[in-house]
Amino acid sequence: MFLGEGKGVGHEPLHDTLEEIIAAINERFGTDLDERDRLEVEKVQMTLNADEQLKTFARAKAIDNFALELGPRFKSAILDTDAHPQRL
Repeated sequence: MFLGEGKGVGHEPLHDTLEEIIAAINERFGTDLDERDRLEVEKVQMTLNADEQLKTFARAKAIDNFALELGPRFKSAILDTDAHPQRL
């Protein structure tokens, strides 16, 4: 391969499944996270994925601006998820 061919260096994807991440957390920290916890994480993820303004910040590719927006929105998504069972 010659420099400048645009192929880049081959890397394995950095994405693990949520189940693999939970298993790693359980092993490393001695916790007992299970399917219920996975569902809670998915709820937060769905909330953040539906946030159009957050998507706009992510597309802008300015990581500092995105980080400033993500922090409060992440906290809000967690609080909304925690409050949801109380509304039922």
